[in-house]
Amino acid sequence: MIPTQDRKPNILFILTDQQRRDSMRAYGNKWIKTPNLDKLANKSFVFENTYVTQPVCTPARASIMTGLYPYATGLQRNNIPLSRDIPTIGDMISDEYYNAHMGKWHLGDDMTAQHGFDKWEAVEDFQRVRTTRKEYRYQEAPYNQWLRDHDV
Repeated sequence: MIPTQDRKPNILFILTDQQRRDSMRAYGNKWIKTPNLDKLANKSFVFENTYVTQPVCTPARASIMTGLYPYATGLQRNNIPLSRDIPTIGDMISDEYYNAHMGKWHLGDDMTAQHGFDKWEAVEDFQRVRTTRKEYRYQEAPYNQWLRDHDV
């Protein structure tokens, strides 16, 4: 979408763990089927060359969410909570956009922090689903359930 004066562009970050560039059809993989991601990629700005500040989930996600290096956030390994005092992209664009976080937060286990987002649905997938939604809080995580069901 090309923004106009009346219309701001949509901003969407999709963060996955261990997803390489060549794991989407839009980047030339002929075997995998990623139709929805391909549609987004074909109508969007796609990062061709990306680098992380650290190859560990929590510090890397914190850098993306805050614009700060891991030493500045204090998050240099996994499972450390992001301080509520550090502004995130949710705080930075809250006056300009409706913003939401949905999915894996991975910046500590404070599942209710909001961090400037208008809508907040966080989940952490360990052995059991850890989520802000009480009705799902103690269910076995779908991935772990699949592993068990398939004797993996």
